[in-house]
Amino acid sequence: MGVRRGPLLAAALLAASVPEPGAAFAQEVAPAEPDVTAADLPAPGSAFIFSLVTTAAPVAGGALIGEEAGLGLIGAGLLFGPLSGYAYGDVMERGGRGLGFRAAVAGGTVAGIFLMCQLGECNPFSDTNEDQDLATGALLVGLVGSAVVGGSALIDVLSVPDHVSRRNAERRGGTGSESREAGLSVAPYATPSGGVGLAANVRF
Repeated sequence: MGVRRGPLLAAALLAASVPEPGAAFAQEVAPAEPDVTAADLPAPGSAFIFSLVTTAAPVAGGALIGEEAGLGLIGAGLLFGPLSGYAYGDVMERGGRGLGFRAAVAGGTVAGIFLMCQLGECNPFSDTNEDQDLATGALLVGLVGSAVVGGSALIDVLSVPDHVSRRNAERRGGTGSESREAGLSVAPYATPSGGVGLAANVRF
């Protein structure tokens, strides 16, 4: 009897350790997520329109108003206007980087003009300054800073469809490169010598 109990006990333990049919398969296969359709994704063209309108409208309104209030409206449009398309397209990280760059340039421009004005009168719109060269320098700093801020805003408005398209491709389960559309991507860059320029990437 002792000899027979050994094989029977081993067989019972083996049977107890085998899972029920289909149990292992059910544990390994996770439920599939519902497919993301084009209707569920933000449209790159709509993102472009959002960014364009919220940037151009304040700039146009500020130009019509003029004076300090108009300049403030123009500055707000250039700084924050492009963000609407990035928020709509769920790519706020990229939109935030553009805003940070423009804010840094605007802050540096204001600080530069303020420091120059501490050296003497620097009203760029007056011909009676004691130091006309200083006033001209302040005007040039303001013009260059404004041009860089405006260029950055324009780049962000033109680039938002590309970033939204790549984000849509990632949400469909790709890497962002399988369904990228033809477009233009432009971004600022710093040269090794300390200069600032623009890098353009054209994709077909």
